[in-house]
Amino acid sequence: RQRRAGTIRGRVTEAANGQPIAAAQIAVEGQGRGASTDDDGRFTIADVPAGRQRLVVRRIGFESQTITVTVTDGGTATADVALVR
Repeated sequence: RQRRAGTIRGRVTEAANGQPIAAAQIAVEGQGRGASTDDDGRFTIADVPAGRQRLVVRRIGFESQTITVTVTDGGTATADVALVR
């Protein structure tokens, strides 16, 4: 039986002004998978098990945030997050 997985893609911005946040850390809880945002605040995490996944988003100087996304087999889930200072 083949393992079912998908991709999570998104962008991390500053809640106050919508500016992208570079070098934010995004971790898929309990999966040992994660990514950092690029200069435009964008990230991609591949090969994430299908189902509901909790993402923890952190950046020094901002409050951490946890969101839930649903990953579909072979699909791409979108996770856009606005962090508060």
